[in-house]
Amino acid sequence: MFEYMFKEYIEDRAGGLLVTPEGFVVYTQPSTNYLLIHHIYVIPEWEKTCVASHMINQVAEIARDKGCEYIEGFIEQEYKHQQAYLLFDDFRIIDEDKRWVYFRKNL
Repeated sequence: MFEYMFKEYIEDRAGGLLVTPEGFVVYTQPSTNYLLIHHIYVIPEWEKTCVASHMINQVAEIARDKGCEYIEGFIEQEYKHQQAYLLFDDFRIIDEDKRWVYFRKNL
Protein backbone atom coordinates (compact mmCIF):
# COMPACT_ATOMS: atom_id res chain seq x y z
CA MET A 1 0.00 0.00 0.00
CA PHE A 2 2.72 2.48 0.98
CA GLU A 3 4.72 1.83 -2.21
CA TYR A 4 1.62 2.55 -4.31
CA MET A 5 0.91 5.81 -2.43
CA PHE A 6 4.55 6.87 -2.71
CA LYS A 7 4.62 6.12 -6.44
CA GLU A 8 1.38 8.04 -7.00
CA TYR A 9 2.67 11.01 -4.99
CA ILE A 10 5.97 11.18 -6.89
CA GLU A 11 4.30 10.79 -10.28
CA ASP A 12 1.85 13.55 -9.37
CA ARG A 13 4.61 15.91 -8.17
CA ALA A 14 7.58 14.97 -10.33
CA GLY A 15 6.22 13.20 -13.36
CA GLY A 16 7.91 9.83 -13.21
CA LEU A 17 9.25 7.21 -10.86
CA LEU A 18 11.14 4.03 -11.64
CA VAL A 19 11.22 1.63 -8.69
CA THR A 20 13.36 -1.49 -8.50
CA PRO A 21 14.16 -3.76 -5.54
CA GLU A 22 17.56 -2.02 -5.31
CA GLY A 23 16.42 1.62 -5.43
CA PHE A 24 14.52 4.24 -7.41
CA VAL A 25 14.86 7.07 -9.93
CA VAL A 26 12.72 10.24 -9.92
CA TYR A 27 12.44 12.07 -13.24
CA THR A 28 10.38 14.67 -15.12
CA GLN A 29 9.80 15.51 -18.74
CA PRO A 30 10.31 19.31 -18.92
CA SER A 31 9.76 19.30 -22.69
CA THR A 32 8.86 16.81 -25.38
CA ASN A 33 12.46 16.15 -26.37
CA TYR A 34 14.07 15.06 -23.07
CA LEU A 35 13.69 13.55 -19.60
CA LEU A 36 15.44 15.09 -16.59
CA ILE A 37 16.65 12.77 -13.84
CA HIS A 38 16.23 14.49 -10.48
CA HIS A 39 17.26 11.82 -8.04
CA ILE A 40 18.73 8.33 -8.02
CA TYR A 41 18.69 6.33 -4.81
CA VAL A 42 20.38 2.95 -4.43
CA ILE A 43 20.04 1.08 -1.14
CA PRO A 44 23.40 0.91 0.68
CA GLU A 45 24.09 -2.79 0.09
CA TRP A 46 23.82 -2.21 -3.70
CA GLU A 47 26.01 0.89 -3.84
CA LYS A 48 29.24 0.57 -5.82
CA THR A 49 27.60 -1.85 -8.24
CA CYS A 50 26.11 -1.20 -11.67
CA VAL A 51 22.57 -0.87 -10.30
CA ALA A 52 22.37 2.91 -10.84
CA SER A 53 23.60 2.51 -14.39
CA HIS A 54 20.97 -0.16 -15.08
CA MET A 55 18.25 2.09 -13.66
CA ILE A 56 19.45 5.01 -15.79
CA ASN A 57 19.30 2.76 -18.86
CA GLN A 58 15.73 1.83 -17.96
CA VAL A 59 14.86 5.54 -17.76
CA ALA A 60 16.54 6.00 -21.15
CA GLU A 61 14.19 3.34 -22.56
CA ILE A 62 11.21 5.20 -21.06
CA ALA A 63 12.52 8.39 -22.69
CA ARG A 64 12.86 6.66 -26.08
CA ASP A 65 9.30 5.33 -25.78
CA LYS A 66 8.13 8.92 -25.16
CA GLY A 67 9.96 10.12 -28.26
CA CYS A 68 12.71 11.97 -26.37
CA GLU A 69 16.05 12.76 -27.98
CA TYR A 70 18.13 12.74 -24.77
CA ILE A 71 18.16 12.47 -20.98
CA GLU A 72 19.85 14.87 -18.59
CA GLY A 73 20.83 14.81 -14.97
CA PHE A 74 23.09 16.47 -12.46
CA ILE A 75 25.39 15.28 -9.72
CA GLU A 76 27.31 17.02 -6.97
CA GLN A 77 30.95 17.82 -7.73
CA GLU A 78 32.19 15.68 -4.82
CA TYR A 79 30.92 12.41 -6.36
CA LYS A 80 33.78 11.86 -8.79
CA HIS A 81 33.38 8.07 -8.83
CA GLN A 82 29.74 8.30 -9.94
CA GLN A 83 30.67 10.93 -12.53
CA ALA A 84 33.15 8.48 -14.05
CA TYR A 85 30.38 5.88 -14.40
CA LEU A 86 28.18 8.41 -16.21
CA LEU A 87 30.96 9.30 -18.63
CA PHE A 88 31.61 5.61 -19.23
CA ASP A 89 27.87 5.18 -19.95
CA ASP A 90 27.96 7.69 -22.87
CA PHE A 91 26.90 10.73 -20.88
CA ARG A 92 28.80 13.93 -21.52
CA ILE A 93 29.28 16.98 -19.35
CA ILE A 94 27.24 19.91 -20.65
CA ASP A 95 27.89 22.40 -17.82
CA GLU A 96 29.19 22.69 -14.29
CA ASP A 97 29.41 25.13 -11.43
CA LYS A 98 30.91 25.06 -7.94
CA ARG A 99 28.40 22.49 -6.66
CA TRP A 100 26.93 20.61 -9.65
CA VAL A 101 28.01 18.83 -12.81
CA TYR A 102 25.30 18.60 -15.48
CA PHE A 103 25.23 15.59 -17.82
CA ARG A 104 23.44 14.67 -21.02
CA LYS A 105 23.07 11.38 -22.87
CA ASN A 106 21.80 11.42 -26.45
CA LEU A 107 19.38 8.65 -27.30
